[in-house]
Amino acid sequence: MKLDTCKIVSILITAAIIVSAVFLYSSIYPIRHNFSNLENELTDYANGEIQIQVIETKRFDKYTAVLFTDKNDESVVGMAALSKGMNQKWRVSDITFEKTAPIGNFPVTVENKRIYILIGGINCTEPAASYEYVAYSTVDPETYFEKEIEEPNFIDVYNYEDYYFGGHWFGHIKIFDADKNDITEELSGHEYITWKNLNAGGVPLADYLFFLMIAAFGLFAAYVLWKYND
Repeated sequence: MKLDTCKIVSILITAAIIVSAVFLYSSIYPIRHNFSNLENELTDYANGEIQIQVIETKRFDKYTAVLFTDKNDESVVGMAALSKGMNQKWRVSDITFEKTAPIGNFPVTVENKRIYILIGGINCTEPAASYEYVAYSTVDPETYFEKEIEEPNFIDVYNYEDYYFGGHWFGHIKIFDADKNDITEELSGHEYITWKNLNAGGVPLADYLFFLMIAAFGLFAAYVLWKYND
């Protein structure tokens, strides 16, 4: 009878550990794999400051870039970087949004401390024909990459480490028409709203706790087996 009681207790404790681990992990990686709740999760993450409308998503490396605007303010251009968990769901690694329509540039940092420059455009139609990314210090600005605008909505991803910025600060976008005239000022202002960052540069606490709980389960199972064979 004593052995049966130990079995029941061990099963209950094991189940509690597994359920707690799964619940904790899912709370940190809440975005479904099909992104059906993406807009709500991003809006909650932004503390309701804007009502996010997702325009486009794009995979890069093991991450996903999300281009969005504000349902109540079309001048907002925003970008989020999502990281994927072992439960095949996603969490926000980095998010920023500005009043820089139609194009914004967003340096984001992911878990391995790698920095990417994400450039997103929303409703980029004529006269906008191309853009340049210009980084600058206290001396002279330099153009590091440029691209023709082929679609009204787009996400371009650049690995910051692939470009030697020579100590320059992160830069800004210049927009040109088909004749290479700079039309940046007439198309957009540069009112910076906010920058938010979540767990960038490290493994999320949920990952550590998940592995600790699994380890605890293993130790407990080993202890129970030892007691049974005693």
